[in-house]
Amino acid sequence: WEFGGDADFRGVSFRGEATFEGAIFPGQANFENARFEQMADFQLANFESVRFAKDANFNGVSFARAANFRKVTFSGKARFNRGMFQNESLFAKAGFA
Repeated sequence: WEFGGDADFRGVSFRGEATFEGAIFPGQANFENARFEQMADFQLANFESVRFAKDANFNGVSFARAANFRKVTFSGKARFNRGMFQNESLFAKAGFA
């Protein structure tokens, strides 16, 4: 699925598993200060195979469980300042501009 325009998840708390498999973010994706309490899977964005066409902001994001960013494409800036990964984080075959 494709988000139309910008995606703003600032400060959102994802209490269950967060799966964004196959998502396309054509605009800016802002997850600043979001909290992922369960598994965050950005594989095929699950976030695996997710494509961020512009900047992706994960500043201050807390991943309590595994975070999967395999095969993610970051075409713009990818920001993870003050991010907390409390478990394994997978970035195999991720592409950064």
